[in-house]
Amino acid sequence: MAVDIGKIIKFNAPGSGKNRLPKITINALLNLPIIVKNWHTENSRFSDGNPDGVFVEMELVTLNDGKAWRMNTGSGVIMSQLDEIKTAAPETTEFQCIIRRSGKAYKMFPAVEDQEDRK
Repeated sequence: MAVDIGKIIKFNAPGSGKNRLPKITINALLNLPIIVKNWHTENSRFSDGNPDGVFVEMELVTLNDGKAWRMNTGSGVIMSQLDEIKTAAPETTEFQCIIRRSGKAYKMFPAVEDQEDRK
């Protein structure tokens, strides 16, 4: 009988370690209004699919249920949007948005938007 991987490798429970929030995937957040509470960029330990070698970790709250999460992404589009927010409004500590697919990329859109903004 095959041994379960959990008997071989120690897995941390969601959100465990360093009092961190549980993780959620970017796909689970698609088209949901969220409030981004905080974000920071870190060096990635993975090189596949992330040529820049960095990713962003975002702490957020989903507005539909009020749950707090953290989400990691190597999306260059989202990272450039976050850089633009920090440059244009350095005092901004949190903001509301909706993450959507835009072609092959993920992109943050205004939570309240006109159809013109969906380009």
